[in-house]
Amino acid sequence: MLKEVLFRFFEGSSTIEEEKMVREWVESSPDNLQELFRERKVFDAVALLDPPEPATSRKEMRDTSLSFFPVWLKIAAAIVVTLLTTLFYQNQTLKKEQLALQTIKVPTGQRVNLILSDGTSVWLNSRTTMTYPVVFGKKTREVKIDGEAFFEVAKNEKVPFIVYTKNSELEVLGTKFNVADYGKECSFSASLMEGAIKIYNTNKKGNTLTLSPNTMVSFCGDSLVKNEIKDYTHYRWKEGLICFKEMSFVNVMKELEKCYGIKIVIENKKVLKYVLTGKFRQVDGINYALNVLQKDFKFKFYRDEDKCIYIK
Repeated sequence: MLKEVLFRFFEGSSTIEEEKMVREWVESSPDNLQELFRERKVFDAVALLDPPEPATSRKEMRDTSLSFFPVWLKIAAAIVVTLLTTLFYQNQTLKKEQLALQTIKVPTGQRVNLILSDGTSVWLNSRTTMTYPVVFGKKTREVKIDGEAFFEVAKNEKVPFIVYTKNSELEVLGTKFNVADYGKECSFSASLMEGAIKIYNTNKKGNTLTLSPNTMVSFCGDSLVKNEIKDYTHYRWKEGLICFKEMSFVNVMKELEKCYGIKIVIENKKVLKYVLTGKFRQVDGINYALNVLQKDFKFKFYRDEDKCIYIK
């Protein structure tokens, strides 16, 4: 199989004839399947680009034009790519289709963009893990997310796209949406920009919601609740930004915790009254963010050996 055809297949730009050719080639020999794994690993590796340099001034950090973020940026950080050799089998008939699972893990403070085999574009946020097949099956397209991701799903009415998280199952045909469900943090939200998605609450049988554009869903107790999206700046994390608008100091600290995977303990109760609006670049790091905030708000912080930050 020509590498050029495989690479077009991986990036979702292959023709229908080429897709058929790749599938038939993979099914014809176990050796071909192993070669597909190797080439996919190479494809993901060569797609990596270096992140932008840190901001050199507070003014640059606050620059709303954000001219320093190239619009063509495909991938903004290195990722850990682990090919799992585990095979799973689909179809309840005697004929079974072999699909290899691939897992992407995004390090703290980074993000990554992937193009799946069907042409779907996925942005993965910091500390996010996604598991997906190198080649989707013929009946469904299924991925599993632990963390936050933004999907632009390639439309295919015959093959539904399903996203599994710890607390939900999302079914779509072709749409743009954001989902956040960090398993260890007991929080879930999904926001729809285009198309439609149906959300199943896996913790409460029968609790489902269908979203229309510009709406979002989150948990209230153990039930799904739908609301209007009032602020789109949060979704600029795809550009490497941590954005907050009229957000409490506590919730800003929670955003920093989620991004950098570090515990922040607030001991200074005076900061609880602060309301913040601004943005930071993920690559600048948590120390930079806290140092900038110190210039406008009165507090001190220190970091212990266990990598826990205390707000004094």
